[in-house]
Amino acid sequence: EKLLGYFGVSIELFDDIKIYLPKYLSNEQQEQLFSELKAFPENIDSRFYTELLKNEPLLYQGDGFDSVSFPDFESQEFRSVKGFLMSNTCDSHLGNERLFQPYISLAPIFSLSKWENALLADGSSPQAVQSHLDSIRSQKVSQFFYLPEHSGHEERFVRFDCVFSLSLTEEMHEKFLKSRLFTLSNYGFYVLLLKLGIHLTRVQERVDRDSKPSNSN
Repeated sequence: EKLLGYFGVSIELFDDIKIYLPKYLSNEQQEQLFSELKAFPENIDSRFYTELLKNEPLLYQGDGFDSVSFPDFESQEFRSVKGFLMSNTCDSHLGNERLFQPYISLAPIFSLSKWENALLADGSSPQAVQSHLDSIRSQKVSQFFYLPEHSGHEERFVRFDCVFSLSLTEEMHEKFLKSRLFTLSNYGFYVLLLKLGIHLTRVQERVDRDSKPSNSN
């Protein structure tokens, strides 16, 4: 209930969330995930990541990569950024037969400290910047997905509103596997799904889409 209320979702009993937990997890794994979700957001830390899949030859939704070609539309050039896989795992799988050339969607990963310095240099007050950073760290900014520090990597965040797509080829697939920075744990992945759902869809958008247009002359 705490987690869903935190994201503005109303469910009477927190136990109801169990029906949405992955069915492929063991009972022990489900209870661990359930426990971590109940402790959110005080436990946003290295538990967001897993080391178990780092050598698997698959790309997983929520993976982070080093040196991804990001299209800069202002300069009309590509520049290298750290990238985050937005596409689901199945759509990122080379082995799936398709009648078309697939693309995968990614979003850039930003350094939180550099973001802070840029906001301060732009004239924002230290108090406003600190409040903004606190909101990012507690996953309250719907466009951003906070990535806590881990394994020597600094705090970062993903910008959902800067999504771009690249053609999925064997060459790119191999490059991403070699430059993978992290894979999300069950806990991190579930929070990602909640945030993606809120960013991309709003059940309570308060727009009547069947209303009659007003008469105009």
